[in-house]
Amino acid sequence: MEEPNETLRTEHHDIERLLAALGVIAAMIQEGVAFPSKDIGRALAVIACFIDRCHHGKEDNVFFPAVSKASPSSGTELARRLASDHRAFRQLASSMNALLQRAQTEWQARGILAKDIYAYTRLVRLHVRVEEDELFKEVERSIERGERAKITIEFEIEEIGRDAHKNHLETIGSLVKAYIRQAVFLDRSLLAAVCGSSFFSTTFSSTFS
Repeated sequence: MEEPNETLRTEHHDIERLLAALGVIAAMIQEGVAFPSKDIGRALAVIACFIDRCHHGKEDNVFFPAVSKASPSSGTELARRLASDHRAFRQLASSMNALLQRAQTEWQARGILAKDIYAYTRLVRLHVRVEEDELFKEVERSIERGERAKITIEFEIEEIGRDAHKNHLETIGSLVKAYIRQAVFLDRSLLAAVCGSSFFSTTFSSTFS
């Protein structure tokens, strides 16, 4: 049976692909190249269902309680910090949804939305790094293999359904194909600022795999 760390790591890879596409969209908005409102809406739907409800649901309702119980000191502190991040991401996503409606007619709202998209992508990447560098190691250290297998089984309760999961991955794939290739036409210094300094060294090798 797959380790719970690997289940979450696989989802992190899918999330990173979405973040990469969102970074390009934010750069396009800031450069005034385009305002793809429909695709921003599609990305926000993936954030709401796949990232928040499915991925963060596994962590908030199963993973974090398990590591807190097994590691009352460091595990509990990590879980507390990361759960707080999830609440902040939820608020930021709500703000982006509200801004998307205003941005249909307000140029100023478009600029704010681009900045919120950048903030979301940057903060989620930092969050994932903490999970993979610190939390996953704590899980392996403090929870025995048999108990970790139980966590994987419990993850199924938080799943959104096989078809819904597949549909969200297909949406991510279509956004990647539509926008990552657009990056070559955008200002590289802006892309580095919006998407992160490692964008060019990692995105093209990871998002299509």
